[in-house]
Amino acid sequence: MIYRFHKDTRASISVEAGLALPFLILLGMGAADYSNMLISHHKMQASLTNAGAYLARAGAAPAFEDRAKNLAVTGALSGGTAKLPGWTKDDITIAYKTTVNTGGQYRGLDVKVVQISTALDYRGFGLVNAIVPGRVTMTDSFEARINGGGTS
Repeated sequence: MIYRFHKDTRASISVEAGLALPFLILLGMGAADYSNMLISHHKMQASLTNAGAYLARAGAAPAFEDRAKNLAVTGALSGGTAKLPGWTKDDITIAYKTTVNTGGQYRGLDVKVVQISTALDYRGFGLVNAIVPGRVTMTDSFEARINGGGTS
């Protein structure tokens, strides 16, 4: 009887597909979730770059910080729908630093820089979060020399 089952190959492809397909589907969905995370991180990087450049050209006055946060989160100075789920203006940190140019290593006066950073927990399909223990947090920052004093 065992010999007869060993020689019968009529449904072997169905058995192989039934064993392999769940793993292939899980692998494909994991790749899609990871790709979604990379796209979300790219959106975050581009948004912080835009907001940091806006602050650097505007002279980095505290009056422009709220507008810059709106620009980062929504893509518009006046606000709107967030580009990423769960991302708010409160997730963005803006700081300033000044490098004193007493030694004359830089041309001109002191160098003033604006730093903008954020952190956001990734909320994807759930497969990346299932594989990685704990939360997956996307972080990014941007730094630009303040070179303006505009009013826009």
